Amino acid sequence: MEELKKNWIKEQLRLKQQCVLEDSHEILEKLNSGTLLVGGLDISYSKNVPSLAFVGVSVVRISDPVSKTQCETLAVDCNRITVEVPYVPNFLAFREVPAYVAAVRAFEMHHAALAPDVFMVDSNGTLHPLRFGAACHLGVLLERPTFGVAKNLPLLQPLPNHFPLDADGPTQKRLLLQRLKQMKQGEKLDLLGQDGRIDGAALLTSSSSDPVFVSPGHLITLQTAVEIALRCSIHRIPEPTRKADLRTREELAKFVAAEQVENGL
Repeated sequence: MEELKKNWIKEQLRLKQQCVLEDSHEILEKLNSGTLLVGGLDISYSKNVPSLAFVGVSVVRISDPVSKTQCETLAVDCNRITVEVPYVPNFLAFREVPAYVAAVRAFEMHHAALAPDVFMVDSNGTLHPLRFGAACHLGVLLERPTFGVAKNLPLLQPLPNHFPLDADGPTQKRLLLQRLKQMKQGEKLDLLGQDGRIDGAALLTSSSSDPVFVSPGHLITLQTAVEIALRCSIHRIPEPTRKADLRTREELAKFVAAEQVENGL
């Protein structure tokens, strides 16, 4: 496994050289005009069969800033997949990105008119030890804009602005958790890495007390990723990944139930 990790790190560093954290003019134009199509990507895994999973792709259109309709779901697709790569912290891309690439290509073959302008991924982008998480990895391979929206704070030591960078680990965590609990709906809290760079942001998208964690992947800035996530949010999880997650869970439950019936369980 250690040798495999070394090879994975080499690949991450190689691909990272191609990663661009700047907005495309097209995304900004469509975001302002209410024509931006946001793809959502998520995977649900079987609890009993490690290799069994379903990958979901959704497409949500963001309305213009003054519209009463916040966003509209246009399509949701889902496929069963076999996952051979085990989960290894900080290397999620090698487990999930191949499935995402295949799912995106299959979706766009059948829904060419709904090809997303940007992909929201249930993972991290620059909130990663190498600042190159699964959302970055996917964006570089697809050569498309991507960003990550994670449900949980990654296993790093990011610090919000104005917190002491020289604080020890337990103090950092305590201060961060305290600050996250003080956030108000719509508020963003930048997260800094140990070198002081902004790697992502905690974003409270709803009346929930728990934020999500946004970070750019490829061909997008953190500011634009945060704006898209906020404008796609009705619940805590933004609609693109929420819709993909709900569909994959639903299809996985149906598949497991059918298997149990077939096996007489």
